[in-house]
Amino acid sequence: MNHNFAKFAAAAAITTSLFASNVFAQDVAPAAEAPVAAAPAAEAPAAESPVADASTNSASSSTGSATAAPEATAAPETQAASAPVEEAPAETPVAETPVAEAPVEAPVASANETSAEAAPAATAPVAEAPKAETAAPEKPKEEPAFKLTGNVQAQAIKAVYDNDADNTLDNSFLRANIGGKYTSGDFEAVINIRIFSPAFGNKNVTDVTVDQDGNVKATKTAQDKISADTYYAKYKWNSDFGNFSTQFGRFRTDWTVAGNFGTYVDVHLSKRGFLARDYQHDALGIGYDVGVSSFSLLLGTYDSKFDTGYLRAEETLKLGDAKISAAYRGNVLDPIQHTAEVTHRIAGRASYYLLKNLGVYGEVAYITTGDGEDLTAANAIKPEYAQGTDYTPFFVGLEIPTAGILNSFYAELEYFKDRDELNKDADELAWTVSLIKKFGKHSKIQLSAYSENEIADVAIAARFTASIQ
Repeated sequence: MNHNFAKFAAAAAITTSLFASNVFAQDVAPAAEAPVAAAPAAEAPAAESPVADASTNSASSSTGSATAAPEATAAPETQAASAPVEEAPAETPVAETPVAEAPVEAPVASANETSAEAAPAATAPVAEAPKAETAAPEKPKEEPAFKLTGNVQAQAIKAVYDNDADNTLDNSFLRANIGGKYTSGDFEAVINIRIFSPAFGNKNVTDVTVDQDGNVKATKTAQDKISADTYYAKYKWNSDFGNFSTQFGRFRTDWTVAGNFGTYVDVHLSKRGFLARDYQHDALGIGYDVGVSSFSLLLGTYDSKFDTGYLRAEETLKLGDAKISAAYRGNVLDPIQHTAEVTHRIAGRASYYLLKNLGVYGEVAYITTGDGEDLTAANAIKPEYAQGTDYTPFFVGLEIPTAGILNSFYAELEYFKDRDELNKDADELAWTVSLIKKFGKHSKIQLSAYSENEIADVAIAARFTASIQ
């Protein structure tokens, strides 16, 4: 009983001593940052061994290591080597012990590593915490945002030569676009719905009705046209090796500048006219961006079963004020389920700007169609271009500054040999002059004069856009 009580009392005493030492060490720890210049005083004191013993024990407690015994044995060695006792009174006052002893223990720690480890242990967390924040600051994440998008557009085209059409305008429309765009750090989604009224919408829609006598009556009418113009979702991942992305839906590619020429890798060469060269894909795509390089690969389809479709790859390099792109497209899905010729489209474009609105640009393509398939077979499909044909269209353009009068002003010239194979009686040369002018935050007009079939056949087109954003 007494023996157990003695053990309990000893344990209580040790626990109390360790607790007091720990509190004392915490009080001493800030003083450990005091100038090391006081360290030389540690060479002499002979009466400091009791104090050193307490300091050593408290340091050992603060580090959580059971090194009190080695420190106690080291104290006599220090005492034996100490200098005259006269200097001891300077160290004797208890009030000064926390200040004096922290530096004093620095030399002793060379013989006893535990004391040397104790002093930094109290200050290390304070010193390292700000360094960790400074060395690797966390990049703020992009806040999710949703933006409502939409506009109302009016467009009109009129030939100023005699084209044997007795009309006020050769073509026009009034339409609306409404949609939204959501963005966050790693995700993006866009939806845009295009709406035409009956006057500009679906023409000659057949309505079939049956009267009470069983008679079938068919009528032709015009109806609203509402189409899903653009919709896609895009996921993005950033890594040390570059930025990856994947998207699916219906989205555009457009290499044009003024809008009349270019995008040869996507749009059929027979399609001409004002702002007529952009293209929409129903596709799945992936992308990879690193440094000056941007690469994309997509698989597009013409039907819901992917029985017809194409593969498209594009690489773009941004080199300061210059930009270079190359692309390939081939209808490689067609021959899987059908007898079909593959048309290979290879295109390249380049631009270089000396100033904001002063630059040159151009595009060239090589389009070739095979001639080895029997297209009279039952499952044959019509090729994009005639079998065995080759075309090499190109255009060059110049953007000219206008001292702020216009937002953009372009002049372009296109050459397409054998154009008359696709457009009857068409010249090989074609040209366009276009301008863009914005008014305030919501209004923009695009105006273009260009040649139609012959280089002297001039048409004028204009599009006015009023945006809600």
